[in-house]
Amino acid sequence: MNRVSRRASLLTVGALGVPLLALVVTPAWPQTPRAPHPTYTRLARAGSPMDTTNAIVDYGRSIRSLFDTAGGAVDQQRLTIGDCDTTGPCSVGPLATIQPRLRRPNWDKPPRDSGEVIARIISNAPYVWIRGSDTAYKFNIHGRDTVFWWVGPREGRLVSVFASTQPGVAPLVSKLELGPHDRTYWKQGLARWVWTTHDEWAWGTCDGGRCCLSDGLELFR
Repeated sequence: MNRVSRRASLLTVGALGVPLLALVVTPAWPQTPRAPHPTYTRLARAGSPMDTTNAIVDYGRSIRSLFDTAGGAVDQQRLTIGDCDTTGPCSVGPLATIQPRLRRPNWDKPPRDSGEVIARIISNAPYVWIRGSDTAYKFNIHGRDTVFWWVGPREGRLVSVFASTQPGVAPLVSKLELGPHDRTYWKQGLARWVWTTHDEWAWGTCDGGRCCLSDGLELFR
């Protein structure tokens, strides 16, 4: 009887001792603080274009574990350069991946002062738009780069802002088109490249159901 009791006692102590020991020896690693959310209000107070870039990039890096990297949710391809119709030649450009944000904002209507990073773009080379003698860096991709795609209001309209992690690159404000879906249409975050005969557009779910589309060119060209 004593032997059985002693064995039960040792098992009980062992069962309790393992989690207690784990609590004692497990170090309390400090969590990396998340950057302040880059709302429209915060971006409007930015003292310079680089302040806007830094706000978006810092936030995007702080949530890097919240971008979906699974096949089917992301899209990767070489992006089109030039015109693929009868007006001019075209070729393939950089290999670029677009990854959606796992959690998207829920907008009952276009927000007045909110905004969100909905996707990131990872490219192995710059993406140069060419029309005659005019050139531009689409989606603000200037080289081997990561670019964060922020959507939200600016001066009374919804826009895309593409913030590059390349040093010294100002943010690029681009168009934003909302898809006509209701807020429950898409069940998860998705992102895609949309091919045209001229170049590529970026597409992604952006508000819990609807989708966002941008050509990646400067809005006020």
